[in-house]
Amino acid sequence: MYSKAKESYGALCLKIFSFMIIFLPAALRFNIGTDYQNYVDIFDSILLNENVTTEVGWRLLNKVCIFFHLPKQFLFIISSFIIYILVFKITKKNYIILLITFYLYLYTASFNIIRNCICLAFVLCGYFYISKNENKKGLMYTFFGCLFHNSGYIFLLVYIFSFMIKLNKKKTLFMFFCIYIIFKLVNIKDIFETISVFYGFKWAYYFTSEKYFSTSSVGFGVLLRHFFLIFTYLLCDESKVSKKEFSLMSIMFLCLSISDFLSCQLILFFRLHICFYVSYICMYVVVCKSNKNETNIYKKICRYVILVYAFIFVFIISLLNNENGIIPYQHINLGDLF
Repeated sequence: MYSKAKESYGALCLKIFSFMIIFLPAALRFNIGTDYQNYVDIFDSILLNENVTTEVGWRLLNKVCIFFHLPKQFLFIISSFIIYILVFKITKKNYIILLITFYLYLYTASFNIIRNCICLAFVLCGYFYISKNENKKGLMYTFFGCLFHNSGYIFLLVYIFSFMIKLNKKKTLFMFFCIYIIFKLVNIKDIFETISVFYGFKWAYYFTSEKYFSTSSVGFGVLLRHFFLIFTYLLCDESKVSKKEFSLMSIMFLCLSISDFLSCQLILFFRLHICFYVSYICMYVVVCKSNKNETNIYKKICRYVILVYAFIFVFIISLLNNENGIIPYQHINLGDLF
């Protein structure tokens, strides 16, 4: 409704209403999300001046709540506000698809991997600024994301790399199929096990233990996911967006592909794969732009099909499997906030 509103006051009201729909369940949740208790424990440790290893931004957010004598629930209220206000900041009338895809791919995850999702919200802002040639502002937003989660540094490198390479659809598809063949032929586990330098560090266990290796590199679900990954990219029309945006989106698509292929062989990379879910959002925005003035009915249908896929096989399946621990939903007692 917001994207179709003609009158500015009505659009603002609808935008606020849309914001509150996704903000309130996240802000007022209680013991929801598999990492909920971990964040509570971190808050309590910082409150007691105990030594805690966490990112600067998250530590600062905890200290702000403590300084103002706010209940620990405000940690979830403020963090949820930061995530969703940044998403709405870059959601223009023509970008309502961004809001929809964020909801489908990352909304339930934002109840769990909070620091990561704050980082990804900043990363998304950075992406859209860079795609509009506002590189300094884009890198600044991405750097702010790094303060909340170290995954932001990966995106910072990706964005810097995008300044040096330009991709079109043909080059990207060629690189994608090369990467796909390499991952089909190469056993990632063997590579990590033979690089002995990993063994001397505290995280070597993650590369050598069977617990962190997956055998799910084949199967209908994986094949379907890979099909819709390439299918979504094929629906992107490079003539409908700037060369800068298409090239940057193509790089994000390749990063998403690599993280997906890695996570199929090594569970350790599954979180990285989730981080690059933002690439789906970037692609869907280009697909939405490609759909404007489209006369081919089959292409139009295909562009709605990928949304149906995301709704059923990403959002609904995630809820049914309770992957982020948000079912059954519980909310706090509002009296505990004051």
